[in-house]
Amino acid sequence: MNLEPELSAFLETIRKFREKELEPFILDWEEARTPLPEALMKKADGIGLFNFWIPAGEAETALLPGIKSMLATTQELAHSSADLAWLIALQITAYQLLAGSEIKLKNQILGEINQSASGSIPRIFTIGLWEPGVKTQSEIQSQLNLKTGKAKIIKQLVPLAQSADWLIFSIKTEQDKLGWVILKKEELAHFKIQLQSVLGLRLCPRYLVEGEIEIDPERFFGENNFERVFKEAMGISLLLATATALGVAQSAYEKARAYAQERYQGGNLIIEQRVISHLLSEMKAKLIEAESALSVIEEDFNFEKVGLLRKRILNQMIELALDAVQILGGYGYMLDYGQEKRLRDIVTLAHLELAV
Repeated sequence: MNLEPELSAFLETIRKFREKELEPFILDWEEARTPLPEALMKKADGIGLFNFWIPAGEAETALLPGIKSMLATTQELAHSSADLAWLIALQITAYQLLAGSEIKLKNQILGEINQSASGSIPRIFTIGLWEPGVKTQSEIQSQLNLKTGKAKIIKQLVPLAQSADWLIFSIKTEQDKLGWVILKKEELAHFKIQLQSVLGLRLCPRYLVEGEIEIDPERFFGENNFERVFKEAMGISLLLATATALGVAQSAYEKARAYAQERYQGGNLIIEQRVISHLLSEMKAKLIEAESALSVIEEDFNFEKVGLLRKRILNQMIELALDAVQILGGYGYMLDYGQEKRLRDIVTLAHLELAV
């Protein structure tokens, strides 16, 4: 199977590192401040891997000088060795950008790369998404929740990635399990973080590899791998639909509860208050059950096993939206509350689920 030369070179180099045929360049945050010695450059024979291990809190003072050093060294290697077919990978751990002026630092890094990059050298960036102490996939998922600061930092790295020819997200735990998402340059323009999943991120990826990395091109691009990638990407998109339906139903419940409360306080009851209270309690119970089911799906996602559970969630949300419409007086009445629109949205999402 034909692979682009720079990616083939990258995979082959990673294999050599893992088999200890090559020694990577390991730079601590002090060494990253200065250009690499000439002897070290000659030893590399045009191929190497830079890892910047920078203490949290030192990002703004150490990371940018380190990147400048890497770019300068790469240019020197490119001029001195015909074997250099790809840009030496830059790996950044997520916590390294937690301190300092993150946006300013991002713009400085982007500027340095754009100024220093040579058009003849393909640029490959790997961004490591793991931290010491994170052991399980669920912990990774929690660390990269879209509401946390770490996910915001990853979003800030997206403009940086736009200048790359290849972008590789590597996700690792202390159990030495790796998952990589590989994106081509033409895909980066549409790159958006959507939803965390078992691995922490799901980008509806073109290529996704899980488990222990073995540099076998067929494992990355083989036909047997495609079906699993497709199923998981499709499953995540359906999970997004289910989560959206849950959010719409939550809104419908809150509107119905507020309306019933207003009518009760104004002395203008819809029907007997006890009946409305009982109906609202049932609606709340459905929401709690659906939220719990969705949490189970996100914690242990499996395409084959969660279809019926998603369908149950969607059916319950349709029932909830119908109840909410009835509390506000039925179809077509009190349209300013938008309950009919919420019902329509949930039904549409359910149809999407059943059509796949």
